[in-house]
Amino acid sequence: YTDDIEDDLLEIIELMKADPKVDKNNIFSAGYSAGGFYVCFLAGEAAVNAGVSQYGVWGGPRSWNMQGYPAEYLSESSTPILALHGEEDVTQKLHRVEQAWDTAKDNGAPLEIHVYPDADHAWDRKGSTHWPYNEEVDKDSHKRTIEFFKKHMK
Repeated sequence: YTDDIEDDLLEIIELMKADPKVDKNNIFSAGYSAGGFYVCFLAGEAAVNAGVSQYGVWGGPRSWNMQGYPAEYLSESSTPILALHGEEDVTQKLHRVEQAWDTAKDNGAPLEIHVYPDADHAWDRKGSTHWPYNEEVDKDSHKRTIEFFKKHMK
């Protein structure tokens, strides 16, 4: 459903920009896991001022049927992206994610990266039986997200 999701996201951004209560010059996107994938799409389209991908999906098996992995969305005309990722992420393994980051950088994307040494995927999911909650990383990732957005406000 990638095309449908992309179309919906762009429509939502346009609705936000048309709302007189919203500052259309300061629209940002944060996404977690698969949402991080779509942050890259929005930044690649320059539909948002900046985006933060937290433990984002940067690749996967062909069976996921994802068109255009995030690195393919990104170029020198993209808006800034911050990638926050766990070194111990078993869902999106760091060595594969780093390959995607290299591709994005090679394409000229304004990509900033921060890797948390002791974090797995979904570090912010309190009570998860699958991923361990990491309070320190959860708080720091929130702080970095807000700081990144403030840095890119107009």
